[in-house]
Amino acid sequence: ASRTEVSYGVPVGTNQANLPVDTAKSYYYVLVYSRNSDGQQIYPGAAYIVDNIVSASGIAFADQDIDNNELGGYVTWNPPSVVSLVTNYSFYLGTTNTGATRKRAGTSDVKVGTNS
Repeated sequence: ASRTEVSYGVPVGTNQANLPVDTAKSYYYVLVYSRNSDGQQIYPGAAYIVDNIVSASGIAFADQDIDNNELGGYVTWNPPSVVSLVTNYSFYLGTTNTGATRKRAGTSDVKVGTNS
C-alpha cells in the first residue's frame, strides 16, 4: 500500500494529530488506523482531502503617479471564497506573476475585510 506515516502512537483520548503546514499534497486521503498490542488494524478510517486554496482574485492596480518609472495608487482585490482561513494580506511587487522575484510593497499587512 502507498502511504506515509504522519504521526505515530497518538495516545487514546487525544483524537487529533498535526499535519504540518506546507506538507506536499501527494495523497488523496487522511487515514487513521487503530492500534493495540496485537498490532495495527487492517482497514483504516478515511477522509478525502480537500485542499483549500485561499488566493485573492480580481486584483487591480491603477497607477496614479504622474512621473515616469514611478508607481503609486491603490491595489484592490476580491477576497478568497474561504476567508475564514485568512488573517491578513501582504503586498509585494514582482517581476513575474508567481512571485519568483519579489519585493515587499507597503509598510504593513492589510487586515481581512479591508480589500484595498
